[in-house]
Formats: sequence, C-alpha cells, structure tokens
Amino acid sequence: MGNWATSGYMNKTRYYHGLAGTTSAAIAMASGAAGNKNTSETFNGATWTNAGDLNGGDLERTNGAGTQVAALVAAGVTQLTRAETFNGRPTRFQPKWDAIGGVNRRR
Repeated sequence: MGNWATSGYMNKTRYYHGLAGTTSAAIAMASGAAGNKNTSETFNGATWTNAGDLNGGDLERTNGAGTQVAALVAAGVTQLTRAETFNGRPTRFQPKWDAIGGVNRRR
C-alpha cells in the first residue's frame, strides 16, 4: 500500500472544485472560493501552476474528468448545464478552455 506524502501548495484557495488526472499529472478546475471560481491549475507531482481561466465563472461544486492535458468540466451550482473542455497540450499557445455544448439535464 502507498503512503501519503506532502507536496506543493495550490496557488489559489479552492474547495468544491473539479479534479482530473493522476497523482503526477493533474488539473484542478473551478472553485467555491470567491475570486477563484473560474480558475484552474495543473500539478506535475510536486508543484501547482496556473493554467488559465475558464470562460465563465461560478462553477462551484463542479465535476471534472479526463487528464491534465485533455479535461472536461461540467455543471455547477449556478451553471447547471454549462460544460467546457481544457486543451493543455504543449504548443506555442497557452493552455486554454473552450465552451462546448451544455449537458442535457440539470444535475
């Protein structure tokens, strides 16, 4: 069995946020914390790096899925049908979030 280990702190205060990825390549997205509701950060196993803002705010209590470089965030307390995808693949452009069609039902 594995053991818990300490690593770097997140750059932003977060709670009720979505997560995707693994312990060495993760992304945290959105938050219930005021001022951080549309932010995201990636994790490389040791440190957190700001990864760009989502297109809309207030995705508190959201759901995340995917990997660090191809993530999905969907629904939230006030944005119940909104969804966005994250493209974090290394390119000459910054990682970015794209709004996509919303979920069919409020969750």
